[in-house]
Order: sequence, then structure tokens, then C-alpha cells
Amino acid sequence: MWNLIHGSPDDLRALSTGIHDRGIYLMVDAVANRMGYAGPSHHVDYSRVVQFNSNSYFHSYCPITNYDDQANVENCCLGDDTLSLPDVDTSRGIFNS
Repeated sequence: MWNLIHGSPDDLRALSTGIHDRGIYLMVDAVANRMGYAGPSHHVDYSRVVQFNSNSYFHSYCPITNYDDQANVENCCLGDDTLSLPDVDTSRGIFNS
């Protein structure tokens, strides 16, 4: 999913071309909206997560099963039975202020 507030994919390509034409490198940073928990993804104790200590701050549990499906990647959990990375639900109003 692309956030048009920050421009379109074509805008990013144009920026990259313009920067590279001037001999400048472009560094792109991404923030993964995940929280680490030492335990299985389907049994996260959200009370132990600092600041976001309720499952209401996160998408419902679902494992990422298809990396070609953008919604599955953005809304589901990374991790396994040892370490889980629940996905923060950034569509909640508290994250937009």
C-alpha cells in the first residue's frame, strides 16, 4: 500500500533520478510497525508490551503466509513459536496525532 501523502511511486522515482544525476546517494528508511515478544505469536501477553499493553493496539493475530500479498504482509505477524513480532494497527487514531 502506498501513502500518497508522501507522493506517488513515480514521484519517488523522479526524486531518485534527480538525486543520482547530481551524484548524491538516496537512502530510504523503513519503520517496521512490529513489537517483539519472547513467545509464540498466537499467545502474546500484551500486558508485557511497554506503552501498547493491550491487544487492541494490534491487528488480530494472523501469520504472514504470502509475501506476494501486500495486505497479508502489512496486517499479519512475523515470527514463530519462539519469538513473535505482532503488527501494530497504525490505522487507529492515536497513532496519527
